[in-house]
Amino acid sequence: MSQPYLHIPLKGSYSIRVLSLYPAPSHAVPLCCSLAELPLEPAPGYLALSYSWDAQSPSRLIDCGGSVLGITPNCDSALRQLRHEQEVRKFWVDSICIDQTSHQERNQQVALMSEIYKRAEQVVVWLGEGDPRTELAMQQLLEMGQVGINSDDRTHMTSTLGAIFGLGVSDSSEDPIGPVFERSWFYRMWTVQEVTLPLVENVVVHCGSTSLPWLFLLLAVNYLKITKYKWGRWDEATYLQKHISSLFMDNRHPTFPKFILAEKSNVNLYKGVLHILAATREKAATEPKDKVFALFGVIKELGLDMPLPDYQKSQEQVYTEAAIACIDNNKCLDILFEVPSNHRCSRLPSWVPDWSDIGWKFSDPRKAVLRSSFQAGRPASLHQKFVLDQRRLLVSGRLVDSILDCGAPLELDNELNLDFLRIGHGKSTVREFLRKIHPAFGVLRSWVSISLRHEGYPTNENVEVALRRTLLDGELAQNSLPISEAAFDAWYKIMKDSDVLATLAAKVQAAASPSATASVASDADGKAQMERFPAEWQSFLALTTGPASEYHFAVLNNVRKKCFFSTANGYFGIAPAFVQKEDSIAVLAGLNVPVILRKADEGYRFVTYAYIHGIMFGEAWPGDAEACEIILI
Repeated sequence: MSQPYLHIPLKGSYSIRVLSLYPAPSHAVPLCCSLAELPLEPAPGYLALSYSWDAQSPSRLIDCGGSVLGITPNCDSALRQLRHEQEVRKFWVDSICIDQTSHQERNQQVALMSEIYKRAEQVVVWLGEGDPRTELAMQQLLEMGQVGINSDDRTHMTSTLGAIFGLGVSDSSEDPIGPVFERSWFYRMWTVQEVTLPLVENVVVHCGSTSLPWLFLLLAVNYLKITKYKWGRWDEATYLQKHISSLFMDNRHPTFPKFILAEKSNVNLYKGVLHILAATREKAATEPKDKVFALFGVIKELGLDMPLPDYQKSQEQVYTEAAIACIDNNKCLDILFEVPSNHRCSRLPSWVPDWSDIGWKFSDPRKAVLRSSFQAGRPASLHQKFVLDQRRLLVSGRLVDSILDCGAPLELDNELNLDFLRIGHGKSTVREFLRKIHPAFGVLRSWVSISLRHEGYPTNENVEVALRRTLLDGELAQNSLPISEAAFDAWYKIMKDSDVLATLAAKVQAAASPSATASVASDADGKAQMERFPAEWQSFLALTTGPASEYHFAVLNNVRKKCFFSTANGYFGIAPAFVQKEDSIAVLAGLNVPVILRKADEGYRFVTYAYIHGIMFGEAWPGDAEACEIILI
């Protein structure tokens, strides 16, 4: 049996290993190669391979100078497909060309990634083995990317434009391009910089035996964006790559016409390092530290600061240093918007996001989507120093209030329109839906009860008005139409009513068609009739058979997984369901919404951000009020 290959340590600090892949007449012939150290200057001729590891084990073998190296099945299939029949081809493949057992070498080579991919003659993206569906999808994307090139071919143009507009597609199973964007390569961390660092024209995408230029794929996605193509995951799959490519185009070719649409997200206004890190929340990495390290080349290329990769550092240190880089780069505290998540590591400082936790999707109402409309805190001073040391964050702000009463969280998993779709497709039943949303009725009534303990509101608004606006984040939620006051009034009346059955009975009587001979049922009869309905039907009918439904469903969509609270100073607030009674409320310089903090021995732990009606526009920090120093640990 051949001996395992042992990498010879690299001698140069600015050199790499290049793999010489020997030719073979057929796909089935075992892979055979050799490795040689070469300086990056002048650039050696090689192709850089971009593929997804997919947490596969190195279960395949490649002969390397008489010894054997273990490689993943995905790497094996890529090299077999790309191997030439008669000529030696030179590649740079991370899993082979880097000694994965050496922390020192991994650190050095990761720091050189931007140069490795920029200096490659071509970057080859390997999506995996092909099949009939992906081959058709690749061909379709190629034709979309060529729109305008073959404009004289009317038939071709007509069919291609029809595909771009999604004509003839009635559900996701008929999506002609969807299979390509299901490939895992689009959702891995390392592939982001591998495809954005080189010049866009030097990247080619392979899926099995079919290929297309990366530029054509980006152009195709542009057209899909313009036509609002609604099928598949193409936007999720390519958003970050398009954003970074657009930034590089601005830096490298400032006068070149923009052909990559870098649409601004409607859910965050981040800049620099934070924008890039936040967009990778759903990207996968086998090593949690790579959620940061895999972006080093991109961040360096953009001229931004980030500590050198060092695999000997702990995950907590790596994530903390990344948070500090975000704060230093943006000169604000927007990093705090990324801190709350469902399964964050408890060892991290409370102000540091856990990038290994997937975080909240943009459709999750807990995601801070409206902060640009508010200015609860003051802008950060240009000379403001945020970081006190590697564990503590020293910020300027004011402690303004505390939580007095905290309602139960409203636990609903999905958007309601998705539930209705599931019912429409036979994947759920109306009864299951009603049982799911019925507990929300009790939760919302308890929230109303908390508000009724207050006779007035600090802003001199009616308590009812303050409640109405609080439950919809100041009525700035992303609704197509504003919610009418009449809808809230009807909803509020039902929520205060101690006898919902009587209300339902009255509705039944009002809806009945009167006749000269028919007797009108008494209130008692109406109540007896309604008592036969299960409780979930009663609550549903009370809220959906009149104007109350408009406000009710808007609230349900906005407060999922949040809780309502009142403060010691008489304000109402809504926040992700992490808050507790006696938590402190603060406004901070460099953040434009209030935050919830929890007292700790050496300072405060950051809990979450909140909407608090009446202090969203600087009311809690008037011009003559002094700030204090707050330590977040």
